[in-house]
Order: sequence, then C-alpha cells, then structure tokens
Amino acid sequence: MFVWLLFSVACTPPEDVPVVEEPDDPLPIPELEARDTTAVWTAGEAAAAVQIALEGPFPSPFVLRASLNDWFDHGDAECPGPGTMMAGPSFEGCTSGEGWYFLGVGGYSETFTETEEFGPYVELNLMGDLTLVAPASAEGGTTTLDIGGHWITVLHEIGPSWRTVLNGSWREPASDQDWLANGISAWLDYTGTLGEGGRFLTLDGALTIRGASLGFDDMSLGVPGCGEVPIGAVRVLDPSGGAWSFDFGTACTPCGEVTFDGVPVETDACLALDGLADRVIEASLP
Repeated sequence: MFVWLLFSVACTPPEDVPVVEEPDDPLPIPELEARDTTAVWTAGEAAAAVQIALEGPFPSPFVLRASLNDWFDHGDAECPGPGTMMAGPSFEGCTSGEGWYFLGVGGYSETFTETEEFGPYVELNLMGDLTLVAPASAEGGTTTLDIGGHWITVLHEIGPSWRTVLNGSWREPASDQDWLANGISAWLDYTGTLGEGGRFLTLDGALTIRGASLGFDDMSLGVPGCGEVPIGAVRVLDPSGGAWSFDFGTACTPCGEVTFDGVPVETDACLALDGLADRVIEASLP
C-alpha cells in the first residue's frame, strides 16, 4: 500500500500545470497544384544538351587537389595554419603573410591502407565549406576558389578500380579546366573497374556541368557487347523546369525510350556518348 501511494502521488500532475488539449482539427496540409510544363527544347535539342555537357573533360579530384596545393603554398603557419587543412583562424577569415585570404574550414587528406581482402588502396578526401581569395598582386590578379561539399575517391590497386562520391559545388574561375572555371554542382556516385575483361563504369546521381543539369539512373558504360552504348537512363533539365529522360534499358541501343516529365515522346532522338568512358577514366585515375 505504501508503494502504491507513492506511485499515485508521483504520477498526479500538479494543479497549476495547464493541460494542453489536442486540437479537434489537425493543421491542414496544403495541396500543391500539379505542374503543367510545356517543353522549350525538342527531344533532339535535349539530347544535344546532354552530349555537349559530357563532351569535355570529366571533373577530376586530382585537378582540385593540385589547385588546393597551389593555394596552401601561399598560406603560412599562422593563416590558415600548417598542413593542408583549414581550421582555427580561418573560421572567421584570415590573411596570410603573402596577402592570400582564407575563410572557412576544409582542405584535403590522403589515407593509405592495405588489407588482405582488397589489397593496397588510397582514399583521397577533399572537403570543406570555404572561400579562398588571391590578392590583386598575384599572377592573374584577384581570383577565388569556392568549395562547399565533399569529394571522396577510393582507389584500389587491384583492377585497378575506384569509387567516388562527389557532393556539393566547386568553382575556381581562373582554372584552365572549363568544368572548374565555370563551376559544377553534384550529388553523384560513380565507380569504375579496369581489367583483362575490359572497362566497366557506373554513374548514379546528379551533375550540373557546362550549363546542363543531368541526372543518371544507374547508367553503365562498358557492358559486354554494348561498346560505347550505355545501359540505364540519363535525364536533363529543360529550361521550362521539366525533365527529359533517355532510357536505354538493357538493349544496348543509343535510341532508348524518350519521355518528358514522365510522358512518352515519339521521337528518333538518340544519344552519342562516344569517348565518355575514356574521359571518366582519365579523370578518376592519377
């Protein structure tokens, strides 16, 4: 009885605590109007936009690593600090003795590992939320480097093979690489393997590059018997806000099903992605 009384007292709310009653009607969820989008491009123009976006060099973490090395060469022990990582004084922004400005946190690291299962491999990790500014006195005048996100690539000696995760946005207007000079934005996962059986690559996610916003749905290159023809699907954003999709399926044909905002479009528009595999490989291996 004594324990029961204690429990009863402990569970009885004080009289001065207001009781909140549940509303009779929950907050209404707004109904979004269905979007009625009319395409600006034709299917052929959408296919051309994909090809133009993927014709140039593919984004490479090694290009960005070299660029970061150049920037850190103009820093010092006080700003942004020793090594290849920004922290401490760069949180609020600091200027090195050479007049180079560092703001934010980030940098890059390389980790070497060897296991019995996977053999030797290295992980290159580029990450941060930072802005770097060169002084007007620097060669080329005032330039900047803006980074927001992470770029992780794991390279295996066996194969060789790699897996890369590229998320965020990257831009350095003074770069001699057009993709970095104009900037990219991505949420992309891509892998590749080279071996006696040939090469095999996959791309999955989104990439905005050379003025086009692309989406890859498990797009693979190097499937036996398909040559340069991919399987899977690729999408591109139309100026109207709608999306064109080219679905190759598994038929090894560059003329897959074309849809706009999910509605099939009768067309003979095809994609030519010759050389894309070579460009991805060149960008992904040191």
